[in-house]
Amino acid sequence: MRPSTSPSLRRVALLLLVALGLAPWAAARPTGEDPRADPVAMPAGAAPDIAVEISPRTGEVNLVMELKVVVSGEEGADCSMLAAPTVDGARLQFAGGPNSRSETHIINGRWTRSLETYWDFVLIPERAGVIEVPPFRLQCRGVNVASEPLIVPVKATEVPDDAVRLMVVPSTLSLWQGQRFTVEVSALVDEEWSDRVIQGGMHLTLAWYDGLGGLMRLDDPPSTSRSGHIYLNGSRDPVGAQVGRLDLDDRLWKVFRLTVPLLAAESGLVKLPGSHFSVRLATEIRQQRDPFDLFGGRRAVASRVVEAKASAPPVEIDVRAPPLDGRPDSYTNAVGQFEWVAAAAPRSLKVGQTCTLSMRLSGQGNLEFVAWPDFTELEQDFRLFGKEEARDANSLRLAIEISPKNARVTEVPRLSFAVFDTEQEAYDVLTVGPFDLKVSGGGEEGLVDLLEEPDEVLNDLETIRETLPVGGNGSLPHWIWLLPGAVLLLGVEIGQRLRTWRESHPEQRARRGARLRLDRALRQASDVRDVAVAFAKFLSDRLGGPPAGLTVDEAGPRLPASDAGNHLRAELRKLVGRWEASYLGGVAYDPDEAATEARYLAELVEAAT
Repeated sequence: MRPSTSPSLRRVALLLLVALGLAPWAAARPTGEDPRADPVAMPAGAAPDIAVEISPRTGEVNLVMELKVVVSGEEGADCSMLAAPTVDGARLQFAGGPNSRSETHIINGRWTRSLETYWDFVLIPERAGVIEVPPFRLQCRGVNVASEPLIVPVKATEVPDDAVRLMVVPSTLSLWQGQRFTVEVSALVDEEWSDRVIQGGMHLTLAWYDGLGGLMRLDDPPSTSRSGHIYLNGSRDPVGAQVGRLDLDDRLWKVFRLTVPLLAAESGLVKLPGSHFSVRLATEIRQQRDPFDLFGGRRAVASRVVEAKASAPPVEIDVRAPPLDGRPDSYTNAVGQFEWVAAAAPRSLKVGQTCTLSMRLSGQGNLEFVAWPDFTELEQDFRLFGKEEARDANSLRLAIEISPKNARVTEVPRLSFAVFDTEQEAYDVLTVGPFDLKVSGGGEEGLVDLLEEPDEVLNDLETIRETLPVGGNGSLPHWIWLLPGAVLLLGVEIGQRLRTWRESHPEQRARRGARLRLDRALRQASDVRDVAVAFAKFLSDRLGGPPAGLTVDEAGPRLPASDAGNHLRAELRKLVGRWEASYLGGVAYDPDEAATEARYLAELVEAAT
């Protein structure tokens, strides 16, 4: 009988054998070694095969070379790229990966399968000579590994350094805030090389195109040519450029033009950053069979592609703010040359019926950002029942429904609208009207005194009450039955005092009704711009400004020089700046949140003033 071995002895022997097998490996590695340190070899038989492939093998200056880092074997499925090297004398650009490819073959009657994982790069040499591509660092199954260095010989290119050019020219270098202008971008390719431009090989980088403080792009450049497609700022969708020819410096050029319309939203010195243009040109072409041609046709394929580059320097534009001195009350940021026309219909009506006052503002200017004045001239004799605005590319229209308060109204008064004329560099007050009316009596004449909100009337009555004598605390007189008549007489007296006080205290009326008008406007606001306009008018009512409203900069000097005033100035700049960024810069902003912020600012203004 064979002797038996106890289970405990077998486990001890197994552990001893494992310890003896791992001892050489543990001794070869210092204690506490950082796994991210220099690459180390994997255990024998497990190291992946790493290769760096480049095509073509011989380069030239600005040649677009395809480089692949390939890991062969199943180990590649668990590899990640740790770092791509910096190449002295060349630009190395990541193009994609990791990707995988597999092939299956039959060798000696047996199926074999190969697997590769690879990363794509683009290498563009910038000088002639010998360029060394340092190792690529990877981590495969938890172990750091690296490729071998790659030596690339580079020769000079036949493409001249000035084969392409770029010009960025604004229509003006000095303009007014709110004024429109254009920037013309001209990308030039030497006529001798223009037929070597590969499809999709023209790229423009305009750092100011997608947004720049103080400027706003009004619309996209129109697609005017199918053959002039340029890729802008890395977009996958090309923009259409106008294609032409130009004789410059005794050379013929093919020109691709983009005209970018902009608006100067803020005053100050605006700097357009430098712009860049790159073109890929074919320096070698070979014939290749077309796989989609059933008759075996061939097509021309670029086998060597060189990238030519050009840059345009930064451009500074001086944006001036329209002057504060001499600014009319009816100015609402209209900048340019405008024409204003209006009509009133019907011209014969009864009290209680409405007349439509239709206006149209057109011309060359910042129509997209013009706000209509309040037209306070209408409030004395008319009730306003609604306003309807409409905009298009060339005009701004407004229809106001007005109703005469009584039969004594004979005309719609002359209305004013101030604009800043950029050619005259001065304010111009446009006017329409007056329009004659024939008003007859109607059944609604008793509504004359209901134009104002009841809360505003109560505010005015409260002010008058404060000026009346204080009554005594005695008992009621025995002639209490005469009180109704006295109340009637008192009502007549209060009404007369109310009218007199209104006429003699316009500023106090504006201050007392400012918050009510703000709350009403906020309830009707449809976007952040409406909130900003309503709050600007509130500031003007509280601080004694023009009817068109006050900006934050204009309101600042009118606030008290105290801690509360300083805090209010900071809050105004922060919150109103957010609103302006929203409706001028296209930043998403919730109108309800803006209205809540406007009420918060209104409370601060009322507390400080």
